[in-house]
Amino acid sequence: DSINDSPFVKDLKCCFDNAMIYNGKDHIVHKVAQRLLHEMIDIISKLKEYQVEQIMERANSGKKRASYGDNVAKILGNGSYFAHSLVPSRSTLLIVPGVLINHWKVQIMTHINLKYLTSKEPIIYRHGKTKHSMSREEIMNSKESHAPLLFIDEGSTNDLPDPDFLALFPIVITSTQRITNAWKCGNLEDEMKSKSKTKYRDYSMDYHGDSNASASPLLKVHWLRMIVDEGHIMGRSAHGNAIQFASWITAQRNWIMSGTPTPQNSSSNGMRNILGLMKFLKHEYCNNFFDDESSWKRGISRAWSEGFTAAFFRLEALICPLMVRHTKSSIEELAQPKFSYNFIEMSNAETLAYNTISSAIRSNILITSMNGKTSGWQDSLLNSKQAVHASKALNNIRLSCCGGTRVNVTLTEKNWNETIDYLKNLHDVSEIGIKVVKNFLHRATTEQTSSCMVCGIQLQTLMLIPCRSAHLICTDCMNISTNSCPVCDIDFDVDDFQRLQPGFVNDWKWNLKEQSREAETRLRQQVNQIINPTRHVGIVVDESQIIQEQNRHNLLLPLGANRQLLQMNIPRRNLQQSRQEVAHQCVYPREFVDGKCEICFKEHTMCNLTNSKLQCNICQRPAEECPEEESKAYYLIQRLLDLKQRSKECAFKSIPSPTASIVTGEEILVKYARPVKVILFSQFRQILNVVGDRLIRRFGNDCIAEYWGGHRKIELAKFILSENCFCMLLGKDGSHGLDLSFVTHIFF
Repeated sequence: DSINDSPFVKDLKCCFDNAMIYNGKDHIVHKVAQRLLHEMIDIISKLKEYQVEQIMERANSGKKRASYGDNVAKILGNGSYFAHSLVPSRSTLLIVPGVLINHWKVQIMTHINLKYLTSKEPIIYRHGKTKHSMSREEIMNSKESHAPLLFIDEGSTNDLPDPDFLALFPIVITSTQRITNAWKCGNLEDEMKSKSKTKYRDYSMDYHGDSNASASPLLKVHWLRMIVDEGHIMGRSAHGNAIQFASWITAQRNWIMSGTPTPQNSSSNGMRNILGLMKFLKHEYCNNFFDDESSWKRGISRAWSEGFTAAFFRLEALICPLMVRHTKSSIEELAQPKFSYNFIEMSNAETLAYNTISSAIRSNILITSMNGKTSGWQDSLLNSKQAVHASKALNNIRLSCCGGTRVNVTLTEKNWNETIDYLKNLHDVSEIGIKVVKNFLHRATTEQTSSCMVCGIQLQTLMLIPCRSAHLICTDCMNISTNSCPVCDIDFDVDDFQRLQPGFVNDWKWNLKEQSREAETRLRQQVNQIINPTRHVGIVVDESQIIQEQNRHNLLLPLGANRQLLQMNIPRRNLQQSRQEVAHQCVYPREFVDGKCEICFKEHTMCNLTNSKLQCNICQRPAEECPEEESKAYYLIQRLLDLKQRSKECAFKSIPSPTASIVTGEEILVKYARPVKVILFSQFRQILNVVGDRLIRRFGNDCIAEYWGGHRKIELAKFILSENCFCMLLGKDGSHGLDLSFVTHIFF
């Protein structure tokens, strides 16, 4: 009977039953199906007996990590070995990443009216960070008036309540951090062994390291359903702490929710991930207890890697009964998104930066690929040993396409002199050629371009040819087999060509206006230091001296803002610390200086620069327009301004009032369009930093949210709830599920 309870055997038995039902008793198909059915049951019985023997042998030898009792129970189809000691429950255990617990709580409260589930007073119990108004004893004794519905585990270190208390709630939400921490306490079998104080050498007890600890209450409940959100992590490795603990949990049904069930790299890793997920789901075909995956490798994995079509159909037949795929198109209420593509022309400065980085990469590949007496392959970006530098070069190309940056080409004095000496002494270059090379080196290090002497393209860096005229050639006019000058057709030695190239160093030079702004800030600080010295001051500075300093530096500094500090015999540093400790309302100058409070000297960060004055109403910080040469940032800012303007125009639409008379034709204003909420997404943080800096300078921190780091919950709440915040910078940190259904536009 226990064998017949197996779903796998039921499916096989159904095939033979259908053959016997639709064919008469005298039909040959009916007779064969009846015979094969008995043979199949007999074979499976012998197989399971053999499996039980093997598991018992491994458990006794101490080589098996998992609980042998549970494995035997799974083979026999009896569920958990400790099922009789578990607390029965109709609850669903939901395991989610820690950052999504609040998200799940909000979604449940948004889309479910708990009062429709029960006529009693619903109870939402938040465990960990907050203290509930009712104690656990009161909740368990108030079943007639209250109905426990939702248990939220907000802390991963606080001890969980008893399993009887957890079983009261239909939905229990906990975090992956919780199950990772609970793994060290072991499973129920370890707890039973520690209580019996028997000397039993088992690898799992040694591995957990805490045999005296009690098993987690999550293991002592027989759950109706266990759901793992972002469950693709359960297929990575069988020996992870969270994966092992989740496999100990007893549940009638196991679900995995994931938008990316397989990693986006090699197909072999994807196959391994699918196998891990199916093992976690306890699928009979893949739930192998001998660490032997020969049938999977022989039937699917190896055939897949060799390109056999049969492997696809085998895998499809295997996972189709287990997988349900939901897409946006299956939700009828969800409007279909509209896609548009815009091609932005790079500015001259951005083109120069891209060409400079591209030329440097191509020069490296070209020079190190030439066949000379000495090989330069060890320095090639194509060499696997230079993978770090190759990845950095690719990131630099990507960043140059983002715009808003410069490439600063530098050349040390030593390399400059060596290049000139090589030309004079080894290659006997004429004085005119020396002047041309010196001019090229000077122009390259001052962000100017020089012409290729073959095709005439203007580039910041070129290659020197070891000929008497020292011609300058671009990478397009040469290849790895070139051993003569493309201009004068004079042969040259490949090794000399490699040694002659200047050792240019390319560094990122961020926005030039940013540098001038920093210089201006430093100048203001110097003037403030002159006006308000940090040492003990007992003299009153003459006001004419302050005016003289302002005129000399052409700065707008408030007269009287720090006058009282000059008349006090108190160190400015100590005064600053004491003022920060006193509760106060920040006061800012009438003219923008540095955006800092005159009392606590803290900078105002929540600026809103979208008003008609284009400046913050609090600290008077002005909005900074993005230059057109930063093409992507400039385009994005213009699009956001256009969206904001159209949102204001469509915010209210005039329609006839249903109570208005035909004669008067009264009209009312009703809200027509939802507010603009824009997401700027990039999987590269550096690009978000470059473009996001421009957005913040134009619109202010109050209007731009940045979803990363320790403040992402605060930033997400600002983006959702604040009327002023209309744009959020989103990177790979947003890969975990977020409810962004309210977003109107996404820029990639």
